[in-house]
Amino acid sequence: MEAIDRLRVTPERIAALPMLGIACIGLGANLLAARFLHRTHSHNLNVRAALWHVLGDALGSLGAIVAALCILLWDMPRADGIAALSIAVLLVLSAYRLVRDSVDVLLEATPRDVDVSEIVREVCRLPGVVSIHDLHIWTVGPGFPAMSAHVDLAAGADPERVRRSVHQLMHQRYGIRHTTIQTEAATLHAID
Repeated sequence: MEAIDRLRVTPERIAALPMLGIACIGLGANLLAARFLHRTHSHNLNVRAALWHVLGDALGSLGAIVAALCILLWDMPRADGIAALSIAVLLVLSAYRLVRDSVDVLLEATPRDVDVSEIVREVCRLPGVVSIHDLHIWTVGPGFPAMSAHVDLAAGADPERVRRSVHQLMHQRYGIRHTTIQTEAATLHAID
């Protein structure tokens, strides 16, 4: 609301020079913190949240720098409010993505880029596989999907070879490294 107030017809005068100096110091500190957080952000939602917070602060500093320069060079006091509103929109969008990813982990959702019906078709094409059922692919953490399934074997198929083939397919084609694959005779499943 304060940013909206800064856009009124006669905005208050802003001390642009101190604003510029403080914003430059803030930008430097936030970029340094972001550098350290960036190393592990894709594997941990807490670190990702901290990184987004620091990047939001860096954007705030950058916006303040641009606004201060607009005020100093072109006497545009509304630039401060415009910068604040722009940054608020960016922060809301990044918070939405973070909350969405957190909900996916909590609900063990299937990763968005995984086509389960395609996986079923691909597994059924493997030698020794008759069918696959009780397939579950979920998100354990950011960038860490997992898969469990029951695979019905053709008569005479080597269960360990089939299990390794399914695991290799999941790992190489779909990036799923953690698999739990139970093999069983196709006739057993047909009785169920």
